[in-house]
Amino acid sequence: MIDFEWSREKLRALPLPELDVRVDDLFWELELPCPDGAASDDSLPLYATRRDGRWVVLDGAERLVQAKKRGAETVRVAVIREYLLGAIAT
Repeated sequence: MIDFEWSREKLRALPLPELDVRVDDLFWELELPCPDGAASDDSLPLYATRRDGRWVVLDGAERLVQAKKRGAETVRVAVIREYLLGAIAT
């Protein structure tokens, strides 16, 4: 989890590298409270960082739920490196 207030607008404005990540590598996080996956914009990537060897989704949990429901094997992830986290702080 990310332990500070951050801005979705600042996050989405960053020029981040994107890569395909296995849904199952991200889905562990959904054991935590998250959106039910109602409406989501699948044209956007998930935004995630790595913490303690695991992916942490900052934005897009609902898109991850939808991908899992569709049976997708991978999803597109915009990767925010640890050193950039301060750039999205509010």
